[in-house]
Amino acid sequence: MTPGTRAMTLIDRLDAAATKTGIPGLASGPLRRRRFRWLPIIALLLGFGGYLAVLFYPGAAASGLIAMAVATSAAGWLPMAGPLKAVGGGHIVDEFDRALATRSYLIALGSIVFFAFIGLLLIAGLTLTLNWTREMLLTCVIATAMLMLVIWSALPTLYASWTIRPIDEDD
Repeated sequence: MTPGTRAMTLIDRLDAAATKTGIPGLASGPLRRRRFRWLPIIALLLGFGGYLAVLFYPGAAASGLIAMAVATSAAGWLPMAGPLKAVGGGHIVDEFDRALATRSYLIALGSIVFFAFIGLLLIAGLTLTLNWTREMLLTCVIATAMLMLVIWSALPTLYASWTIRPIDEDD
């Protein structure tokens, strides 16, 4: 080692290896928000289909929960790459973005409250009429919570995607 230079530490070597992959260049670039119109619909349909399978076909509860898990994981990625901009992510958020996010999440919250009310009443009614076991009741409550998570993740992206105009249609 020559005088005036220092040995590369482990952190320096890891940074150099990460730079060679090109990922830091992608991460430091501008965020490009995409409009997802059909992906949230697919996630919601898969989630509702799994929920109905859990409720009305107790023998298919496992496959219904698997479908809901797939819908939850698909819907979980939508807010990160969708049209709603996160505040403080290194990009400019104006009043239009804030209003769009507010409307989107308020619609999702209202839908969740409506679904929770209807879903829990439906579960109570089906439990009394079909004499469900405790395990089946707990499975349905878990499925209700999973579907509320799918709605919370997919519906704001769906609303924002159908509300905003594409960039090439601007005047």
